[in-house]
Amino acid sequence: MDDEKTLKWANAHPYDLSDLSFRYTMYSYEEAMKPKDYGTGEKYSLTEVHTVTHIEEHPGITVTQMAEELGRTKSAISQIITKLEKKKLVYRAYGKEDGKKVFLSVTPSGRELSIAHKQYDIKNVIEFQNELRKHFSEEELDTFYRVMEMHLIIEEEGLL
Repeated sequence: MDDEKTLKWANAHPYDLSDLSFRYTMYSYEEAMKPKDYGTGEKYSLTEVHTVTHIEEHPGITVTQMAEELGRTKSAISQIITKLEKKKLVYRAYGKEDGKKVFLSVTPSGRELSIAHKQYDIKNVIEFQNELRKHFSEEELDTFYRVMEMHLIIEEEGLL
């Protein structure tokens, strides 16, 4: 690629970068809110399906642990869990020693959704990667994902 095209955004005005970031965030947010069929015949939001998958991968996790791991409030996680319980995808089990401690697990339907979700994501990420490879080198793609990762670290550590 020529330097002019490669450096398009590196030398952009800060407002243009802010606008690009805003448009990308809004697109991502709108996509995340759209319910999708992940292969089970039912539609779920991105938040719902990722929450179910997180629980499926960490059986017995608590709301507090999930909130810490996902960077959400306990209230937000509890609201999602309540919605998922009503859809019979997850359930709460109370601790034997301390009846106040609540552990989360998936139902068979939740496990089925989690498996379908992983397959759906793998297929879509492969297609996305293949499209990106038509336009960018492996090094550029690695930088893109490292920037995304660093953005999360900066936000999580409150550095901005």
